[in-house]
Amino acid sequence: MNQLLKDRIEYENEQIKIKAICKMLKKHFEYEEIAEIQDVSVDYVKEVEKEMLVEA
Repeated sequence: MNQLLKDRIEYENEQIKIKAICKMLKKHFEYEEIAEIQDVSVDYVKEVEKEMLVEA
């Protein structure tokens, strides 16, 4: 698989993860719970939330 395709797949997977985090935030999941389920840091979840609020 070439690097361009790998990068595209990685980008798509990241977007899917961000959408899932946004849905969980809208359903009032706790930061720690989201981080554990999505296998990311609490800081990452908070950054996604900030971006979500900016776009709203």
